[in-house]
Amino acid sequence: MSVTEDRALADASWDLQPLVDGRGAPGVEELLGAARERAEAFAAEHRGRVAD
Repeated sequence: MSVTEDRALADASWDLQPLVDGRGAPGVEELLGAARERAEAFAAEHRGRVAD
């Protein structure tokens, strides 16, 4: 199988700083931590209610 590289896509980049209010890696870790806490709370609240 051959793979063709799209140079435009390979050179693409995005400025993601606005998503973490310019806080870089610590901002990402904070968002991931908050998401983890929300997911755990959701799981605890709904545990046993959803059929497998």
